[in-house]
Amino acid sequence: MINFIKTKNTNRQRKKAYRDSFKQKYNIADFYSENYNKPSEIDLITVSFNAPELIKYQIKLMKKFLKGNYCIIICDNSTQEECSKKIRDTCKKNNVTYIRVLDRRRPNGYSNSHAIALNWIWQNVVKKRKNNFGFLDHDIYPIREINITDYVKTDPIYGKYYEVSGIWYLWAGFAFFNWEHVKNLPLNFHRYKILGFIKKRHVDTGSANWNCLYKKLDITKLKPCSDEFIPMVTGSSIEVNYIGSRNWLHIFDGGNRYNTNGNKVETVLKYLDTL
Repeated sequence: MINFIKTKNTNRQRKKAYRDSFKQKYNIADFYSENYNKPSEIDLITVSFNAPELIKYQIKLMKKFLKGNYCIIICDNSTQEECSKKIRDTCKKNNVTYIRVLDRRRPNGYSNSHAIALNWIWQNVVKKRKNNFGFLDHDIYPIREINITDYVKTDPIYGKYYEVSGIWYLWAGFAFFNWEHVKNLPLNFHRYKILGFIKKRHVDTGSANWNCLYKKLDITKLKPCSDEFIPMVTGSSIEVNYIGSRNWLHIFDGGNRYNTNGNKVETVLKYLDTL
């Protein structure tokens, strides 16, 4: 019982520190890539958060393995100014668009923070560009050649999904949408609430789109997206998340919000150097 209370208090303190980190407000100028205003079949939009090294590897591997007419956009939701500067510098060096998320409300937890950022991006980036788009976490990497424009060229959505508490929805860290299918929908990337105010248990970021989007789709007719937690390489003690026919590697909590990764991130990044 003592350990349970201690863990609960530690988690409470960690969440409070996370919320309070949004009190620090600073200005970072946006940077737009050379291809930002050119026609794009799909926009790949990553929400970055205090992890410049993860973004550096993601940009490098997307440019190496992704095929097709796409535009990389890093939307920075960081709370540490030095991290934001490093992420912007990486974007500028690689001619990748950097946009600062301007909704700086103090969130009620990690899921809420991500949802606030995605809703801001939906309104201020996606709706202005009117392209097919994908939302990515900052710790997910393509590790094989993929024609990324194929994901939602003819399908309404594609990605890793969860089925829980009687609904299903795309995980917000690997979620692709066909613009024509969703452009007139009132998308909302918060958690789903029954009758708009009763929290539905065990659901996460993006599940509030159940009524306007997912409920109206036949999940059995969608393009399948595999989702496996297996050793990084044969014999490795480090387990990672492989997604989409093992074309993508997800570190899983690469930002180490829960302080449980140890040297996992460093080991995975060294592995990515070998690709």
